[in-house]
Amino acid sequence: LLLVPAVDAKEFQDISGTYGVVVDWGNTRYEQISKNMCFWDTAYTLELAGDLTSPIYVVAKMKIKGDCFDWDAPANVHGKGSCAGATLDGQTGAFDVNAVFQHGNYMAWGQMTIQHATGELAGLHGHIDIQGIAGVGGTYTGKVHFAP
Repeated sequence: LLLVPAVDAKEFQDISGTYGVVVDWGNTRYEQISKNMCFWDTAYTLELAGDLTSPIYVVAKMKIKGDCFDWDAPANVHGKGSCAGATLDGQTGAFDVNAVFQHGNYMAWGQMTIQHATGELAGLHGHIDIQGIAGVGGTYTGKVHFAP
């Protein structure tokens, strides 16, 4: 039997702010497989401003159920990202993320899970939820904490 200590909810910090999207078209490839299916290998930067300030560079695979440039069509996005210059409460560092997003009806939403933080942010864990206009930006909220 493995006993895991309970985490006190007070240890978590709420974060919020805005983000913008900058697509790295030089590292983006897409292929229309059929009339109703497109696959993208894409890269983009999410520029976070607010409680957590950070450029997060994400490399992702996207599956669109429609035309490659139909932002109204449903899509699933899975990727990994890294940030070399994050700031939270005056502390700076770097971290990686796993990203799972969806978009449709010109909107995007999803979550990034923070992992492998270093520098003054060493031990930072949590998640960042995004919601906004696909390929443009919007708002983020999340919960983070420093693991012992």
